[in-house]
Amino acid sequence: MLMPEAEFKKQVSIRMTKNHLTLDDVLIIAEYFGVSFSACYYRMINLISTPFAEKISKRTLKNYHPDLKRKQLGFDDSKLLSDLFDVWDDIDFDYSDKHARRMFKSNYIYNDARLEGVCLQQEEVGEIVADLRANTQKSQYCNPAYEVFCHVAGHAAMYEKIFELTNDQSCSIFLLGMLNSLLFSCFPNPEYGGVTRKNNTLVLGAKFETIDFRDIATELLRLETVLSKLIADACAISRSEYIRRVIGIHHRITVIHPYSDGNGRTSRAFMNLLFILQGIPPIYFCVRVKDEYCDALSYMDTNADSSVLLSLVFKTIMFSHAELHNQGSY
Repeated sequence: MLMPEAEFKKQVSIRMTKNHLTLDDVLIIAEYFGVSFSACYYRMINLISTPFAEKISKRTLKNYHPDLKRKQLGFDDSKLLSDLFDVWDDIDFDYSDKHARRMFKSNYIYNDARLEGVCLQQEEVGEIVADLRANTQKSQYCNPAYEVFCHVAGHAAMYEKIFELTNDQSCSIFLLGMLNSLLFSCFPNPEYGGVTRKNNTLVLGAKFETIDFRDIATELLRLETVLSKLIADACAISRSEYIRRVIGIHHRITVIHPYSDGNGRTSRAFMNLLFILQGIPPIYFCVRVKDEYCDALSYMDTNADSSVLLSLVFKTIMFSHAELHNQGSY
């Protein structure tokens, strides 16, 4: 058991002040046992009588954001995870494997779409998406009534292209336009995909202002220089440093926000392309970590500190590595 009862109660008594605990105390105890905040919280309320001064509401729990609190309390595992990645010998994944492609067209695309609010059940997708991929604008489903399926079909097309691009070592930031275009390739008006926005926009929930639309081309050119340096340095730098710099590019794309729609999916797809080029498993953020991912981006927005997002990406790569290898190749 990760949290033995006797030791758990001992740690509670150490943290207990004024006859009650705070959520920060729960997080500190969770760190002691090496478990998640939520696991520790639920063991707390099941094992300890009235541990808090007042009942903790679901809203309070949702707004606590343990990963950001961990950073504020001085807990930062990004260095530990960086060291782990730099000595991890068998992380390399054969991205040409058919199983990897199938994973992206099911779990990966499903979760990434859900991250952007495109809600579908996986079993709904198959037949309609196949028809959209095959017939695009001539498909009977290429109409506003099937918009969510158009999203997923375009997403699948985008990831198919990514696996093709991994055989081509020439990589440019301007591939973003092609990826965004593919994302909307199954819509009734596909010509809007890949076109940079023509006005300024506000990203709801973001802690940054997007780049003025008149500066998009200039900013992408600057990012092209950063990307070229990364590609040139790739074989000379550590794996963790490569991932850190990829995350920096990913975050910068979200701030530039080049397109009217699909920026999140496009930037995450480009991040995966950069991972695959170096044999790093591609990743997706499942729905349950959506808030954690958004919080990590926000923390980077306001603090110019990538450690929270870096830790999340490291853990997600490990999850992806295990998922892809455990299920084997087909």
